[in-house]
Amino acid sequence: MKKALLLLGIINSLYLSSCSTQKSSFKAPLINQEAFSGQNQPMLIGPCSKSALLREPYRVWYETNYNAYQVDTTLLKNLKVNPLTDTFLIFMATWCGDSQVEVPKFFKILRYLNIPQANYKIIMVDNSAERYKQSPNHEEIGNNIFKVPTFIIQRNGQEIGRIIEHPSESFEKDLIHIINDGNYTPLYSLQSKVYDFIENSENKRQINDLKKFAENYKYQAKNVSELNAYGYVLLGQKRFKEAIMVFQINTFLFPENDNTYDSLGEAYMMAGKKELAILNYEKAVKLNPKADSSRKVLERLKG
Repeated sequence: MKKALLLLGIINSLYLSSCSTQKSSFKAPLINQEAFSGQNQPMLIGPCSKSALLREPYRVWYETNYNAYQVDTTLLKNLKVNPLTDTFLIFMATWCGDSQVEVPKFFKILRYLNIPQANYKIIMVDNSAERYKQSPNHEEIGNNIFKVPTFIIQRNGQEIGRIIEHPSESFEKDLIHIINDGNYTPLYSLQSKVYDFIENSENKRQINDLKKFAENYKYQAKNVSELNAYGYVLLGQKRFKEAIMVFQINTFLFPENDNTYDSLGEAYMMAGKKELAILNYEKAVKLNPKADSSRKVLERLKG
């Protein structure tokens, strides 16, 4: 058994593919690195080339969704992409169902537009708890990645827009709004305000600041998952104070949802604040007596 576990650890750390030596506008080698996901399934991590998606086991879903997508060629005739200035930074995950569906569509559009490989870069992120939505070289830092896939459109190296998880309308329409019009709002707009609120704060935010923020932006809160996903990214980065603030805001936005308190309890638990963890798990169980996972954690903390 020990030998088997040792072998699995060695395999998990190996680079299974070599670097692409092609030069690009990003001036970085494309490295296809493979590891095992939290479900013990193969996954790509870090910078990758599109050719890596044509390997097994990724090829099945990539080709299926690529072939099924019908590009709106009429709309794309109006898209004004400049290959000398416009580039695309794609954060995705081979373990992510949304990436499996949306990324092949995006690449079919890039192919129709004759966008060269030098104009796009693919970054694969992990799904383990300690490296959640992170890449080995941490290209996600500074790019505010909380959901995948995220398609960042850049002009002269500066972001001009991003499509988060799914297009607001369609890839063709969204790209026209971003590239031609410079006027686009992604599906998840609240998170970017929370990101600025937290990252640009010189002082520790007080609970009343968080409540006031939630009151001011409640109209933009579409669902619990937006900030929940962001909070878990911060937990993966071991930024416990920031994660707690995000989860607290979510409890103010969705006070009747047990999952918000469950997540806040988990953040307090990871931060070593047992009593606050218990308090929030109790709230979760009170709101949803059938929340087995919350109840089990609560029993363990009290035991």
